[in-house]
Amino acid sequence: MSAHKMSMSHLDSYLKYLRFAEELNREFSLDGREVKMLDLIFMREQQGFPLNVSQLMSSSDLGSPATNHKVIAQLVRKEMIEYQILDDRRVKYVCVSERAKKRYAKLGRYIHESSERQF
Repeated sequence: MSAHKMSMSHLDSYLKYLRFAEELNREFSLDGREVKMLDLIFMREQQGFPLNVSQLMSSSDLGSPATNHKVIAQLVRKEMIEYQILDDRRVKYVCVSERAKKRYAKLGRYIHESSERQF
């Protein structure tokens, strides 16, 4: 396979993934800010460093504290995140919900199945 054809194949695969992710985000009624915050929460949780509400509120990568507060509230309302109290009872951590884990599992399955079809 020529480099150009392989490159186009990778581009096509990525475009298909983006379309799938977009459809999935519509299915879960998620906008871009919500996806960005949810991904951050999910990644930190998977790395073993869950974020507390204060850390999430002050994350300038996501937006202003007011915007972050709004997005947190939307994700709670959509049952994509939930609060957890760990060691210090005064600190609330934000974790992905079972519903959000289903979304990530669907994304993972899509990637896995796509890679199997290429070989």
